[in-house]
Amino acid sequence: AGARQWWAISWSKPAALRALRATLVMPTLFALTFEGMHNLQMSLFSGFGSFATLVMASFGGTRRDKVLAHLGLAVAGSVGLTIGTLASGHWWTAAVATMLVAFGIFFAGVIGPNAASGTNAALLAFLLPVASPGGAVTIPDRLAGWWLASVVGTAAVLMISAPSPGDGLRASAARLAAAL
Repeated sequence: AGARQWWAISWSKPAALRALRATLVMPTLFALTFEGMHNLQMSLFSGFGSFATLVMASFGGTRRDKVLAHLGLAVAGSVGLTIGTLASGHWWTAAVATMLVAFGIFFAGVIGPNAASGTNAALLAFLLPVASPGGAVTIPDRLAGWWLASVVGTAAVLMISAPSPGDGLRASAARLAAAL
């Protein structure tokens, strides 16, 4: 077997399914909130929220583990989104808040592998509002977009997922045990 060329395309089934989920969910939510509801804040945060949930975060484990991880991301993102929106008015407030929130999000990654997998997605939920104009009055619309993306994204992950590598291992161990 020869060495693989540097330019050769390589892909995996889990990556392809993540791309499929994002392709289905992101434009749908954006169209629903922008064209259907005519809500710019909600469309912005449903679009970026679905990107964070479906592309940036990749949680492992059982279906229950994935649901809990997505719920944790939704809650952490909501807190970050609220703090980011409130801190966005002045550059010095935004700078101090960014240092504290970024430290908190990355430190929370020590909780476990799923928490670590969600750090960048949770950080996006803070960085987008802290870098975009909007006051406290925009928080409900922003949260609505974030939660819409979280709920639909979690459902998409549960419906369109590759079997866990552990599933194949369990099936092989069950066949071996039966044979013995």
